[in-house]
Amino acid sequence: MNFYKKATVILLICIIVFPLHGCKKNENQFNSINSICEYATLECYYHNVAKFEDPGKVFIVTYGNKKAWIEYSGTVKLGIDANRISVDVDGQNVTVTMPHAKVLSTYLDTDSINEAWIENGLFASINAEDRTKAVAEAQNNMEIATSEDSNLLMQSENRAKDMIEKYIKNVGMLSNKDYQVIWNMVD
Repeated sequence: MNFYKKATVILLICIIVFPLHGCKKNENQFNSINSICEYATLECYYHNVAKFEDPGKVFIVTYGNKKAWIEYSGTVKLGIDANRISVDVDGQNVTVTMPHAKVLSTYLDTDSINEAWIENGLFASINAEDRTKAVAEAQNNMEIATSEDSNLLMQSENRAKDMIEKYIKNVGMLSNKDYQVIWNMVD
């Protein structure tokens, strides 16, 4: 066989074999669970008041004291970190390892900021830095308060579990299997 015939035969073998190299049966039928957890997030609306106080300086008289209440609104998203979910199938048993719910994000609606009450002393006024500091502290407090709200976290976790279990049961129905879901919650 000359060089061109050998090259053609090798090329044909490569064309046939290499595409089949990536073909294998998909063992995990539950690879969409991560996206399900994105839909299972719980979004809560909140209205908060940021308080700012700077007592100022005392010389002969107190000057520079500032006080303000700044109202604002926003949202908090609670849910499951979808990247930390794993699924193991053992016959009819499907073990889902999932972290507990947590605060995923907070969003401050800057258009909702309203100065509800301001009191300025001599030679003082509330500036943008004061407002930013007050709102940032209130945002941090809102995130802490939400992350400590066991009822909201449990509601978010149960919502994720419910959606995942329904998904697994539906996949089982399509393949004529009655899957039993076993939960393994991790921190």
